[in-house]
Amino acid sequence: MPLDPRWVAAPPEIVALIFEGGPGPESIVAYATVMATEAASHQMGMAVSAANIATTSASWTGLAGTANVARGTALNTGGLEPLATHCAKHVMLAQAAVDAYTMASPSVIPSVACQANRDLWGVLNATNFFGQNTPGIVSQDVQYF
Repeated sequence: MPLDPRWVAAPPEIVALIFEGGPGPESIVAYATVMATEAASHQMGMAVSAANIATTSASWTGLAGTANVARGTALNTGGLEPLATHCAKHVMLAQAAVDAYTMASPSVIPSVACQANRDLWGVLNATNFFGQNTPGIVSQDVQYF
């Protein structure tokens, strides 16, 4: 899976602003809730349909009755079941996204600290006439590299 170029090429303050200005994990949790509800809805629809087929199939006769049972079962297993599985997969993906966000968020340097570092680095470079600020410049660079 290729890396998102914002994480590879963006300076740390941009990455911090993405974390600080983004919606956070709440929107992903809401999405997971919707997907879980959808999965449950499809599973319930499949169960109701199967119960309906089982209840009414006794009164169906001949080829039409057999075809109705076969078609109803095919719609359940070929339509509703894959939809429920798909929605359940998205619940797991959303949980993985929340876990990744929760793990990465504490390691992001706040944008204010990044900008303060950049400002100090600029001042140190601008006043580094005889190399006296070189240790401070290196110290600031180490925080990024």
